[in-house]
Amino acid sequence: MAGINDELLAETVKLSKEAKKFGRTLGIEPTEILSKSSDEAPAVSFLNMYVQEKMTISSPGSFYVAFSALCSNLPIKSLVNQLRGHSVYFRCTNEFASSEAVITLDFAKASLTRKAEVLFHEDLHMNTKQTWSSDYVESLVTPLAFLASLEFLKSKHEWTSVSDLMSYIVSLRLFSQELTDLVAKLTVLYSSSSPDDPNIHAEAENILMSFPNYRRYILTALKDQYFDGAFEAKISHDLMYYKDFNRIIKLYDKTGNLKTLIEDIKKAPSGTKEIEKYLEKLEEKYSKPR
Repeated sequence: MAGINDELLAETVKLSKEAKKFGRTLGIEPTEILSKSSDEAPAVSFLNMYVQEKMTISSPGSFYVAFSALCSNLPIKSLVNQLRGHSVYFRCTNEFASSEAVITLDFAKASLTRKAEVLFHEDLHMNTKQTWSSDYVESLVTPLAFLASLEFLKSKHEWTSVSDLMSYIVSLRLFSQELTDLVAKLTVLYSSSSPDDPNIHAEAENILMSFPNYRRYILTALKDQYFDGAFEAKISHDLMYYKDFNRIIKLYDKTGNLKTLIEDIKKAPSGTKEIEKYLEKLEEKYSKPR
């Protein structure tokens, strides 16, 4: 078994090098993130905690604790995500935008599409560091990473993975739309309700029933956490990643050139309001006849 595991790690390090080299052709400057295996450097886990007030959907406050143990060895189930008046969501990851992130065996065992997407995602973060303090820190790089993965897999002639990823991107666009529609309805509900209303959570769950794809996802994602305690923080977390998924894919469809889009996103300003105006200008720019 040790031999098989070592081989998996070595293959994934090789894949990382290939992905980073290919990334340059798309304007993604490579980094040291996920370039070594846990055989070469110690693995680090980030336990992220997202906290916000109940009955709100917004960018959640977050902080993390770093561990030398793998996420798979941390007792997440024993953590209690209850805080009076607040929603709390826990998430542990071994893949993050830091040179401390190394390739673990769990990551090496992931599908080819997931490994490619994560590799591009984290490098894109380092290419867009100016966005880190904005509401766009995740929502810009998430769709770009999927598009970069698609081009990378095509270059490797991994046609089964290409087909799977294309279908997944379509499903994520639907997921994104459901999520944004859900947030709009919850915002209306919360703004017209009293925090003391004992029926408020039941009403929120009734709204969730109208979005079956997202409902299935959040129930699975929170199976090891107190659902009521994590409800708003988890939705806000997902919105942070996927709120602009459709928007960025549409920009790509308009320009037809991923490198152009990535280079333009790398030039985005810092600050939420400034980025919003910048995206509007890109939409206008890409809509002009070429």
